[in-house]
Amino acid sequence: MNTFTTNLQDKHSLRCNCEDCFINQIVSKHLAPIICDQLLKSKMEVKYSQGDTLVEEGEKINKFLYIKEGLIKVSQLTDKKENRIISIARPHDNITLLTFFSSEKYLYTITALEDTLACTFPYRLMLDVIKSEKEFSYGFLNMISYASSKVINNFIKLSSRNLRGRLAYIILNFSDNIYKTDSFDLPLSRKEIAELIGMTVENVIRILSEFKKDGIINIDGKSIDILDKKKLQMISEFG
Repeated sequence: MNTFTTNLQDKHSLRCNCEDCFINQIVSKHLAPIICDQLLKSKMEVKYSQGDTLVEEGEKINKFLYIKEGLIKVSQLTDKKENRIISIARPHDNITLLTFFSSEKYLYTITALEDTLACTFPYRLMLDVIKSEKEFSYGFLNMISYASSKVINNFIKLSSRNLRGRLAYIILNFSDNIYKTDSFDLPLSRKEIAELIGMTVENVIRILSEFKKDGIINIDGKSIDILDKKKLQMISEFG
């Protein structure tokens, strides 16, 4: 028996006012008011400082995590115990959904690259709703599919480029998609950049220096100014 069934005409006693958030995308749209209220009442907002670990690889999954504000990195240890960054994620990227059904433990570590605000829901409650509500489950699976496709597409784009192209691609991604400006502070160390694009730290440092020498960027510590975006785009495309 579905214990969540109720009259869909009832008013919600709680609402989420965040634009484009998980609640507004599929919860309020597809769930009966009593279920929606139950999820909203269980929601907790947690603030993480830069460098904090949100979840640790190998920990038992006990919550559904949704990034509301900030920037995170998703990383995993290789068989050689080397850290590899899988993705950089913004709010609403839904990257935290990737192991929701595939394992009882987190298959990756999530770390805050900037001060981050996350909404959390009890894992078991979310599973119960998914099992009982078809339309909600469909929307949830669409979100997982989108997150998976984004990670795969990014991996293909990086692996198809040479070293200079990979670094140019990452700089442009931060500029165009994350910060939306040609002047910004890199949220990653040189080591983390290497872990993200599959290079050595030495190559990252060398190529950044080459970009600076060629007048493509100006770089001072983590601060980057893109000076010749067309040339950087050409390097990203053709190496």
